[in-house]
Amino acid sequence: MYSSRVADPKSLVIASLIIYALLIQPVSYCLWKHGKRGILGWMAVHGLCVIRIVGNAVELNAYNNHSTGGLATIILQSIGLSPLLLGAVGILHEARRARDPRLNRKLEWILVIQFHLTIIAAMVLIIIGIVKLQDGASVGTVLMKVGMGVALACWVILAVWTLLSFRSPPEYTAVGMPADGTKLLHGVAAALPFIALREIFAAGSSFGPSSSFTSSLAVKICLSVVPEMIAIIILSIAGIRTRGIANKFKRTTK
Repeated sequence: MYSSRVADPKSLVIASLIIYALLIQPVSYCLWKHGKRGILGWMAVHGLCVIRIVGNAVELNAYNNHSTGGLATIILQSIGLSPLLLGAVGILHEARRARDPRLNRKLEWILVIQFHLTIIAAMVLIIIGIVKLQDGASVGTVLMKVGMGVALACWVILAVWTLLSFRSPPEYTAVGMPADGTKLLHGVAAALPFIALREIFAAGSSFGPSSSFTSSLAVKICLSVVPEMIAIIILSIAGIRTRGIANKFKRTTK
């Protein structure tokens, strides 16, 4: 997630820029079609695509100007797992509400907000850690490890939460809005293993930044770049398959 950045070849930067420019199209469509009840999840995934586009554009500009890109480039390219986790939990929240209209909304919102605040806190710790490391302060490493540990714990919580969400409520029917909720739930569950791969690379980069494993470009591509893209693709497919869920929500509340 937030690591000692592996120097990316220009070809990878260009490829990533093109791919995320393509991925943001279906994500934007999902953000539009899912409406206000899906805004938490799809806004986070959309934000991740924007971050990746801007980060790769800044890095490409740095290549062309023969510069390092500075601290902004490092931070932009280091952020990724947090919005991915936020997107997954937001879509899970949308799925749970669709599957069980009688869900305790107050409790659900408290849990979702707490999860968001925890992830944001982890992201802030890591960003501060990156800044401190750039200034030569050893406390930066500690902050990065603490932030990464919090993010790992959040992934475990998200995985358990997703698993428990497969329990069907008594009123569940496999048609209409509940069926769309199940499709979204399957999408989150399918994306979790790829988010886990992203976590593995992030943890290795935070706790062993100087190891040959985490400094390998091939490892970064296989455990970080590609899994993140696949997770976004899976969530986008689930979102497109349930593009009518907002209208179904409206009909049930009339």
